Amino acid sequence: MPGRGRKKRTKSQQSPNSVSSGPDTRRPRVNGDQMTSPQNTMSQNLLPQVPPYNGQLQGQMQGQMQGGYYTPPATSQQYINQLSPGTQQNAMIDTNFQQTVLNKLEFLGNKMQKLDSIEKQLATMSQKMTHMDTRVSSLESSVREHSSKLIDLETSRTVDSQIVTDLEKTQKKESENINKMSRDYESLKRQNANLSNEILDLQFRSMRDNLLFFGFDECDSVENRKTENCTEKILNFCSDTLEITDAQTTIKIERAHRIGQYNHDKKRPIVVKFNHYPDKLTVKQQAAEKL
Repeated sequence: MPGRGRKKRTKSQQSPNSVSSGPDTRRPRVNGDQMTSPQNTMSQNLLPQVPPYNGQLQGQMQGQMQGGYYTPPATSQQYINQLSPGTQQNAMIDTNFQQTVLNKLEFLGNKMQKLDSIEKQLATMSQKMTHMDTRVSSLESSVREHSSKLIDLETSRTVDSQIVTDLEKTQKKESENINKMSRDYESLKRQNANLSNEILDLQFRSMRDNLLFFGFDECDSVENRKTENCTEKILNFCSDTLEITDAQTTIKIERAHRIGQYNHDKKRPIVVKFNHYPDKLTVKQQAAEKL
């Protein structure tokens, strides 16, 4: 038989596009873009679902689904070109849908990255808000403390104001008393001045009959000064020195005495009070003529 002379090929020598089906040793026949085996039909339904963006990964997954004996095209476009027109349209739709889904997933991935960044920012803001809450609590405590101090100060100010009011009233009364005392003092001062004038007038009136005589010798001993008769000395002076006629009888002296404190080196004057003012004038006139 002709078939007996043909050598049996090993598994490694078989066609790279052949597919093993387990116990069935028959190789499936590929006609164009379609495969007649049930495994190929399942591969046609599952292969469009493989992401077309990675040809190497697609080939590996296809090879696994076919038992490791089918080598797919290198790219998804070549794979699509090998399919029938209807299958190509479905594959193109599935490819576009997959690409849209991948774009959406990529967009969602970017959004998730942004959400992670926002989450970090929110965590930072939460920490800052916690710190701000702590500071606000501290500020509120400080404000309450200052408010309490202000209340105490207002209370103290009210008390001080009342004290100042009382002091003003007291000062006003004292000022009125001082004014009254000042008026009384002025009145007393005027009265004192009047009294002084009256006393001076009385002194002048009482002294208008007096005359001072200087240069009369004075005794050294205390006993002799006590027994000294100043009236007799003045009458003898008027009679002998001033040459007044009958001076002993015509001139009347009320009293005569020395004034001032005794001093050995000085002679104290003698003050004489005449009973009659004309006698004083006579003595003054004679003294002006004789001395």
